[in-house]
Amino acid sequence: MHHGEEAFIRRFLIAAYRERCLAKKGIPRRDLWHRLAWEFRPNRTVELPNNVHVPSRILPVLRKFCKVDVGVCISAREELDLTSISMEKSLDHEGTIVSFIPGKLALYQSEAALPRTFQAILTDDPTVKARLTAMLDAASAHYKTVDRAR
Repeated sequence: MHHGEEAFIRRFLIAAYRERCLAKKGIPRRDLWHRLAWEFRPNRTVELPNNVHVPSRILPVLRKFCKVDVGVCISAREELDLTSISMEKSLDHEGTIVSFIPGKLALYQSEAALPRTFQAILTDDPTVKARLTAMLDAASAHYKTVDRAR
C-alpha cells in the first residue's frame, strides 16, 4: 500500500471502515465512485457547496491552504491510480482522492454522473477546517450573487 493511501485511511476514515481498508491493504477502488463519502470522519471533512464545484472556483481555495501543487492520486481509474497529479488536473477526475499532504490535506470527488456530485476537502487540523469552512461559505455566497446576476 502506498504511504499516501495509508495516511489517508488512518486520518480520514471512520474506525470500522478504516480497519477493513487496512486489513485489505487499501481502499477498494469501486468504493471511490460514491460510497466512500459515507466513510469519512465528519470532524475532518469540509463538503464543498454545490456552486463551488467548478474547478476555477475550487483551485484558489486549495492553493490558499496547500503550497504543494502535486499530490498522489488514489483512483478508481487504473491509469490514474497511485500516480502524481497536479492540483489543477486533479479537479478533472471523478472517483478520486488526491492526497496533497499525506494524512494532512486531501481532496475527494465522487462520480459526476450521480444526481449530486460530492466533493470534499479533508484536513486533520481543526483550525484549517474552520478557516476552510468560513472561506467556502463566503465563496458560496459570492458565487450565488454572481450566478444570479447572469
